[in-house]
Amino acid sequence: MHFLPSIKGFAVDLDGVVWEGSRLLPGARDFLQLCERRSLPVAFVTNTVSLSRPLIIDKFRRLGVSE
Repeated sequence: MHFLPSIKGFAVDLDGVVWEGSRLLPGARDFLQLCERRSLPVAFVTNTVSLSRPLIIDKFRRLGVSE
């Protein structure tokens, strides 16, 4: 974690990084909580066209992750 002071934020892919199908991947919640505690912005990116922004937000909620 010594590198975090030099990091200004993250761009994070969703499918295969945060979740896989309907399952939150190990470490994803901890990473996002760490970013929130450190006030590090996280931009979520995806090339998935099957989920609209409202559906992605709903999926975060169902997986127990605040958006």
